[in-house]
Amino acid sequence: MISTEHFDRAAATWDDNPGRRSRNLAIAAALRQRLSLHRGMAMLEYGCGTAMLSVLLAPWVGAITAADTSEGMLEQVREKVARAGLPALQPQRLDLLTDPIPTGRFDLVVSAMVLHHIADTDGLLQAFRKVLRPGGFLALADLCAEDGSFHGADAVPHPGFDPERLGAQVRAAGFTAIQSAVVCKVAKADRDYPVFLLTAQAAAVP
Repeated sequence: MISTEHFDRAAATWDDNPGRRSRNLAIAAALRQRLSLHRGMAMLEYGCGTAMLSVLLAPWVGAITAADTSEGMLEQVREKVARAGLPALQPQRLDLLTDPIPTGRFDLVVSAMVLHHIADTDGLLQAFRKVLRPGGFLALADLCAEDGSFHGADAVPHPGFDPERLGAQVRAAGFTAIQSAVVCKVAKADRDYPVFLLTAQAAAVP
């Protein structure tokens, strides 16, 4: 399993990967096209890493909480916020599977390339529903199901997802209006790995 310490060590050079920036640009563009974002939205990016996606979405939403469990990543976010002058973007250490859940605080939850690292996907989806206000939106970007070669054997709990099956899990967690489509590909070791964006809306009654 890939540890939090791995991400702590990788944080300082995380943004140097041009493919990572291209992927986040594609996810941000697809999200903006699919959802009606506005400056009144309070957004949570869960598993934010260096908050690259949050920074790209910042002009179209309001207050952003950039949450991660890696202190190394969060330190990069703090430095980025200070350099860019982004007072609406606040880094926070948060594990929604173990920490108290900030219920009903957000209008949008975004999580990109995170879910395949989480063994208890149902638990995290239920936590996402709890942090959202009724009618709020969830946006998940992740790998389509693959053979495990993206990270290597036993490195992560899930070798990607079948978007239709994940959509059923999202629905069971209290969401409606589920849509998914491939929005980009990740080139790695002479292969292309498709990445989908799934969006959904929090039902009125969780």
